[in-house]
Amino acid sequence: MGFGVAPFFVELGVDDSESVTLGAFFGASLAPQHSHFRVQRPDARVGAPAFDNTGYIGSDAFSGTRFDSDFIPLDNDLLSLRSAFWLGIDRAYKTAVEALGKKQAAFNYYAAQDRLPISIRAQGEPGAGSARCALR
Repeated sequence: MGFGVAPFFVELGVDDSESVTLGAFFGASLAPQHSHFRVQRPDARVGAPAFDNTGYIGSDAFSGTRFDSDFIPLDNDLLSLRSAFWLGIDRAYKTAVEALGKKQAAFNYYAAQDRLPISIRAQGEPGAGSARCALR
């Protein structure tokens, strides 16, 4: 399965967090700690709504090289934000395509393994013939 699979859902969320920590030790105040960061949460779904890349054990694992970061720049520079968002969505799309391929392969493998031979089908099942088997 190549990268020719079209996504049917793409989402990009951004969490912007700013915090200040104040503290004291034996009555003496400590220097305030300030932190500010932004984290992106890209998501993509490929396949079809009835059978897509979600709900599989390896759905969120990407085995490729990562040139991007989940953190995005704090300044509102359009080019740096666009670059960070593009790399995040690209990673989410490639992860989704990879997960869909793994899910399809597992589905095909287990669908073939679950077929029982005629000789061990339960009595009364269509196609069982005169074969009898007691499975406990």
